[in-house]
Amino acid sequence: MIARPGQVRLEGLVAGPTVSWEPTVEQLRDALQRAGAPADCLSLQIHGGQASIEPNDRLYPREQFAGPAAEVLTLALRFLLDGAGQTAPDEWMSTLRLTDYHQDHKVEVLIGLSEEGVQAVGREQPWIAARAPGLLQHLRLHWKVSLLITLALALGAWISRDFLFERWEQIWSGQEAGSESES
Repeated sequence: MIARPGQVRLEGLVAGPTVSWEPTVEQLRDALQRAGAPADCLSLQIHGGQASIEPNDRLYPREQFAGPAAEVLTLALRFLLDGAGQTAPDEWMSTLRLTDYHQDHKVEVLIGLSEEGVQAVGREQPWIAARAPGLLQHLRLHWKVSLLITLALALGAWISRDFLFERWEQIWSGQEAGSESES
């Protein structure tokens, strides 16, 4: 997925053992809604005593967030932890990161868990949106499909060569006859 200005990408996760804290899907959805984040931007996975809060793999329009995306997401995690009555559960870690793409720069924010609670650290970097791939780049990326289509067209032309030569002669002889009649 190629990012464009005005989009937000979420990556990483918040994870830890369910022994120290076990959030629910409803608590996560409520925290996201209260903070003003898209309801589907994070999902909860629980497997074998481990829980993880993971972003969905897509880009979000910045307008879907009620404010700056990093602040909204940080607030959502704070609401989620406040609902459990803790600042940061033991043995939980966060690699959750957010990239907010602007016209000429991007803002990268790492949202972490510490003894003080949820913290966000960000940086701004120059950035230029990638151009959409042109036809040649597209063909290079999908060269196998391009080769198959070319071979199929060549085979079709070879099989229909008699018909194609007849049509070619009709077209050229029709043009010659048309130019002679104009004289």
